[in-house]
Amino acid sequence: MFRAQQNAFDDSVAKATDENLTSENWEYILDVCDRVNTADNGGKDAVAAMMKRLAHRNANVQLYTLELANALSQN
Repeated sequence: MFRAQQNAFDDSVAKATDENLTSENWEYILDVCDRVNTADNGGKDAVAAMMKRLAHRNANVQLYTLELANALSQN
């Protein structure tokens, strides 16, 4: 069976877009932004991790993922 490959950003993106959050957690969002800026394939890996989160069934996860994408584009 095919499984999506794990990348270095999966855990940090999942933390920043957790379904149990009541609002955006800017500490986690800025951590992802910092990691993207320092990693060689940071942008590519972060986008791949966010695409997985956009497919989540919970609307809050999708909303937090879009907010993360917005923060990444502005930084």
